[in-house]
Amino acid sequence: VAFLAARTGATIVPVGIGGSASVMPKGSHLPRPHHIHLVVGEPIVVEAPEGAGRVPRSRVRELTERLTASIQQLYDRAVQVAGRA
Repeated sequence: VAFLAARTGATIVPVGIGGSASVMPKGSHLPRPHHIHLVVGEPIVVEAPEGAGRVPRSRVRELTERLTASIQQLYDRAVQVAGRA
């Protein structure tokens, strides 16, 4: 995701999902009705690169770290609201 955003300038919208483990528990063959909670984060605007050159690994790494931190924070909030993973 980070590489594609860095390459195209696409905006990333991070999302955390809590309560999904109760929908399809381990060993279950069918999903069970259950409430899940989605927490949508602030969009991460990625500037389009100039020209058609390569995307530096440092840029992809920075975006990956930023996105990972955002998703983890949103996931933690979603789990807190859901009461479980």
